[in-house]
Amino acid sequence: MKKLFCIFLIIFIFISLPSLAIGQENLIYIKENGTVEGTDKIQRDGAIYTLTKAILGKRVIVEKSSITIDGNGALLGNYNGFEGVITLNNVKNVVIKNCLIKNCVYGIELNSSSDITILGNKISEADMSMFWPAAAIHIMYETSNINLIGNDITNNKWGIIHCIEESPNLVIHHNNFVENYEKDVSILPEFSATWDDGKEGNYWSKYNGADSNGDGIGDTPYSIDDNNQDNYPLMQPVETQAIPEFSSLIFVLLLLFPAIFGIIIRIRLKGRINEEN
Repeated sequence: MKKLFCIFLIIFIFISLPSLAIGQENLIYIKENGTVEGTDKIQRDGAIYTLTKAILGKRVIVEKSSITIDGNGALLGNYNGFEGVITLNNVKNVVIKNCLIKNCVYGIELNSSSDITILGNKISEADMSMFWPAAAIHIMYETSNINLIGNDITNNKWGIIHCIEESPNLVIHHNNFVENYEKDVSILPEFSATWDDGKEGNYWSKYNGADSNGDGIGDTPYSIDDNNQDNYPLMQPVETQAIPEFSSLIFVLLLLFPAIFGIIIRIRLKGRINEEN
């Protein structure tokens, strides 16, 4: 028994070494008061935090609610700790979009957070673990109202892992699950998610169904596990690009511009007619 305990202790120490080796200098915080600590590569503009350059070998811990994190296509990754490259801790109403994440154990990790949207991100090569089930997206503890939309989840050990506790209102659609070599999704056995928007679901590279009417949706559902299936699997990958955010003022200007332009033209034409008369 003592020998067996020693073996387990050695294994535990071995797999914990990467995390123990990661110090405070490799941690970036978006603090609850809105400040950014640990890097000058995240620019804040109100509630929007935008990456300006690649961030490698570091972990971004988000503690502030009601913000948008825009990866701006900059690379994050090369992080071998047993936590997410981007970790949300006890926050609400957060959007993560346009992030390019590679080479890690977990890409995005949700911890006791709610009303979260993960939109238009590309996560690959989340496989840096021999014993842990590395994954692109890791959902744990008390999470709720999570939307995963338009993400490219490719060449990871696992695509999505959901563990520990239930996560009500988990909605997942228009994502690409491509060549994740262990599993695309692992969800608690007693729990299920919504895998479509009512008309279209996700693209699965492992789906081998047919599309007899050519509408781009598989004729048969894609079985994820005993409690989950995608009823509208897509036959082709979707374009994973986040929807740009526009202020209401911009929309108003876009609507007014044609009207203003038309009024100016009419005034000029009327002026020319009066001159000719």
